[in-house]
Amino acid sequence: MLLALFLLVLPAIAAPFSASLVQGELEQGRQNTLLVEVSYQPDNGSGLDGVLAGLRKTDLDRGDRWADKSGQYALFLVGELSSGDERLTIISAPQPFGTIRPMNSSRAGFDVRVEEGAGVGLYPLQLHLQGKRLAKVTTEGGEPQVYLSYENISQIISLEASVVLGPRIEAEGSSSARPGGQMEVVMVNRGDRVASGVTASIDTQPQFRRTSADLGDIDPGRSERFQFTAPKVAGDYPLAIRVSYIFGESERSQDLAVIAQVREGDSWEYLVPLAVAAASFLVILGGARMLSRGRGFRRRRW
Repeated sequence: MLLALFLLVLPAIAAPFSASLVQGELEQGRQNTLLVEVSYQPDNGSGLDGVLAGLRKTDLDRGDRWADKSGQYALFLVGELSSGDERLTIISAPQPFGTIRPMNSSRAGFDVRVEEGAGVGLYPLQLHLQGKRLAKVTTEGGEPQVYLSYENISQIISLEASVVLGPRIEAEGSSSARPGGQMEVVMVNRGDRVASGVTASIDTQPQFRRTSADLGDIDPGRSERFQFTAPKVAGDYPLAIRVSYIFGESERSQDLAVIAQVREGDSWEYLVPLAVAAASFLVILGGARMLSRGRGFRRRRW
């Protein structure tokens, strides 16, 4: 038996694809990656199953990569993502989804840039799919020669991506301590999404020891404290803290600038408790004097 593969391109037909965004959130002011999953559920009413089932597997040794007894493959599938909103720019060219077996799925990533002025909300997208699939199987002769012909398949699927602030890690205030003492900086999430696996570190910088700490997950509106050792010489030190975290499928890093204030033991920082104690003593002393005067006045009246 001979097997002939003919690529007979027939008019494009609607294909039973469905698509969803596995990672569908876009951060403001960043280049993001949308992860799209395409599922393939062909109509088994094409009549090909019976023909394929009647042929020996060896008869299809060149064609069984594209056809099996359960139906047809989607071949050479390519997806092109587009946006009708100018505030979203699709950077990626059309991406290959490859060959998909019936009742299976495939994924591809598309890079998208969120332009300035894109507010938080939902933005429509379109995924244009194009590929081929087996359309017809023909046999001829007593020892049959098998002819496989293919048709174009295409489908346009509407999707929605969500633009969000994402995590926004900021350093709150400055830090102060005595020389060689313990300092801390408060890390606050000012965004609207969780920053996962947050780490803070001080790399090689003059006067500061190399320090790293795991801060865990920081929810929106919540904070964690990063502690490190102050320099041994008093002064004001500019400090860059490297913060890394995970959002979606990617890892983000940023440098936060803070001022580390190192003061000697006689600075105002340590005089404040003494001043408070002295003020409290004066208040107590004044109250005792007033009470004593009140008692003396009552005794004289009696």
